[in-house]
Amino acid sequence: MTAATAHATLPLMPHKMLHSSLPAALALLALACKPPPEAPAELDELAGYIYGHHADEDPAAMQAGLEALTTWLEQNWAEAEDGYVISALDEATVDGVDDVDRATENMIGLAVPTASVYSVDQAVYSMVGVMCDEVYPDMFVEYERDTFGDTDCFLDRDCDRLEAREFMESHFALGVVSIAQSYNDYLWVELEGGWAMVQRNWLEQPPEVSGPLASYIEVDEQFYLNLFLPADDGFWRLQATWMIFSQDGVPEDAAMNMAVSNMTGNSETLDAYLATLD
Repeated sequence: MTAATAHATLPLMPHKMLHSSLPAALALLALACKPPPEAPAELDELAGYIYGHHADEDPAAMQAGLEALTTWLEQNWAEAEDGYVISALDEATVDGVDDVDRATENMIGLAVPTASVYSVDQAVYSMVGVMCDEVYPDMFVEYERDTFGDTDCFLDRDCDRLEAREFMESHFALGVVSIAQSYNDYLWVELEGGWAMVQRNWLEQPPEVSGPLASYIEVDEQFYLNLFLPADDGFWRLQATWMIFSQDGVPEDAAMNMAVSNMTGNSETLDAYLATLD
């Protein structure tokens, strides 16, 4: 379990949202009514396609996927803000992110599209130009990022790739503490309508979780996609997360809805930060 940050969205709520066991139980009951709907075929296919082609040296596949996604979002994003269930990543994709033999069995995928009036450049600055605990101050007790590459070169788009490793400690309700480490790839992609930025990350190993309720949700694998596409009056954003987790006493539908809620809140928090840059 990690914080619901710009880089990972697990089925947990930040500490400030759950002040006692009673609100937590009520939240679970409310969220467990039904799972997010199944994604339309186009979105379902595109999310995994874009994640899987992130490392391609030839940008053609990524450009094609992002152009198709832009068209879909222009027509459908307003109906999609409540989130969708998407298909699992394939074995070749998860094994290809690093040298660890990873699993896909029982993987659950979720995607949330949103829109913003701010620019892609502003959004990218908030992802790599400042530390994430500045953008999301309530989500971390400790946060560190080691960057591999030239951040200024990337922000200026003179370099099309950047990588980083993040270390995160987050505290949740009822004494749950999570310590996690993720690896991030960032990529600029030039489209007909301007520049897009695609970030993907993955947990390098299961988080270290402590506290009396640490066993309620255990995350074995998580992969995250966070991309920004230029729009006429701002940007489109797509967040997608793929998780393998087990839960004890927490309904799966509730866990999925919490993850969707965290991604939606993530975009709202980002917009609030971007408003301070004007």
